[in-house]
Amino acid sequence: MTVPLPGFGAKRELRQVTHAVYELACRATELAGLTAPSPPSAARSADVLVRQTDVALDVLVERNRNDRREAQLRHEQWQAERVEWRRQRTEIALRLTDFRERLSAVGSSAQGADQDPLVWAVQHVDDALRSIGAEPFTDQGALDARRHRVVSSLPAGPGRAARTIASSTRPGLLVDGEVARPQEVVAYQDGPDDNL
Repeated sequence: MTVPLPGFGAKRELRQVTHAVYELACRATELAGLTAPSPPSAARSADVLVRQTDVALDVLVERNRNDRREAQLRHEQWQAERVEWRRQRTEIALRLTDFRERLSAVGSSAQGADQDPLVWAVQHVDDALRSIGAEPFTDQGALDARRHRVVSSLPAGPGRAARTIASSTRPGLLVDGEVARPQEVVAYQDGPDDNL
């Protein structure tokens, strides 16, 4: 449907609109990888250019959908790899920590020159743990079920509040700020029925 434009400038305005639509059609078809439309002329109306632009835009929309699907798949793959890497890193950190604890136990019974290689080994294991974002922790104060595992209990009393840590039997381990192994603690409790 054509609406007549009144006045002398109607043809000029129509040419300007047609040229603007042509530029849009050229840009859309270029982006879509299609053949560019021929330049506007008296024989080519704005309607033809709009149809060509619509086809090009449909191609671009479909490409955009495909690109988003591919990006989503890449993101999901990256997330899965990240989860696997975290699992493996946590496993390595736990094994290194156990090895460090065994080295420390042997080192505490060693004397003089026998102790030097063990101290060196413990320092290198500590460096390896730090390099993967692992660090031991030892808390005091209130119990936190996410960070502490109660291995024994003592009766609470004056100066010893219930559900607090009396002592630590084994440090916990954090890997990138997340608890990989809870701290093993002796805790104060009110009575035999107090579930820690």
